[in-house]
Amino acid sequence: MSEFKMMLRASVDQVALEAAVEAAKEAFVQGASRAVTVTVAAEKPALCIGCGAVRLPNGEMPCDH
Repeated sequence: MSEFKMMLRASVDQVALEAAVEAAKEAFVQGASRAVTVTVAAEKPALCIGCGAVRLPNGEMPCDH
């Protein structure tokens, strides 16, 4: 096994890096948007985020806030 030393200097073009990251994000969003179907329905929340109460079978929430 041989060992050797070397020096590496690198610089990053921030503008090019940011453009590449944005392009990757955009490609991901476009690809994901073709793969996902979103259905929006007029549903009432089943769980109160304030106290954790769960909606009753009759549709009422047991909490009053």
